[in-house]
Amino acid sequence: MLSIESFADYPLKPSKSHYVKYIVNTTVIDVFNIAKLLVLKQSSGWYLAAHLKMDGSLTFNTKDKYKKICLHFKDGSYLCYSTIRKLGFLEVWDQKKLEDYSKKVGRTILESGLTPKDFVDLIRKRRTYIKTALLDQKHISGIGNIYANDALYLSCIHPKDHIKSLSDEKLAKLFTNLIIVLNEGIKNGGSSISRYRDAFGQSGTHQDHFLVYGKKGHVCTQCHKGTIEFEKIQGRGSYFCPQCQKTS
Repeated sequence: MLSIESFADYPLKPSKSHYVKYIVNTTVIDVFNIAKLLVLKQSSGWYLAAHLKMDGSLTFNTKDKYKKICLHFKDGSYLCYSTIRKLGFLEVWDQKKLEDYSKKVGRTILESGLTPKDFVDLIRKRRTYIKTALLDQKHISGIGNIYANDALYLSCIHPKDHIKSLSDEKLAKLFTNLIIVLNEGIKNGGSSISRYRDAFGQSGTHQDHFLVYGKKGHVCTQCHKGTIEFEKIQGRGSYFCPQCQKTS
């Protein structure tokens, strides 16, 4: 990595000197994720950690007017972090900070080796609505609002059902459907209903394949009787069929 460029007085965190000392003139030797955190491991032993939140993007050889940080490589290519509302971040982290973050988030739903029983045991640690638990990253991570809506719909589970009211069989079915909708989202390149773009600046098409998300007023495609309703549940938009997804 040759140089760092920031725009619109966007702060380099934890400091510009961290970028100069631990990022400039180093090589990216690994790229991975921890839950929704994107991580670039540098040859210095330090990390670039990015969380895109609601409106961020991290794109290769693509810029937009909301760019905040550009990382320039020796071959002339570049990686740009962009955000409008500054909800996310791109920061330099050391090993300890990365490990501390890892301890705060749960296993990912697509993690190799995660079984239906593991999922049931982890989700039962919560005492709340099932949808609220799915979006909380502490026990199970990597599930976004769109995918929680669609998986609950496929599973005929009301988003306000309390976990204690759901059988192990019902939760195991939900686990299977979460994997289905997440893999569909990956296959379709994500959902570009707002600013989301992939690493090369391309829009996803999963918004054309939503099952229930954003379908308020539509006839249910499962029972063909109910009409999709919308409700905010603890601040997050929830879509459901009152016929298929009756509360337990």
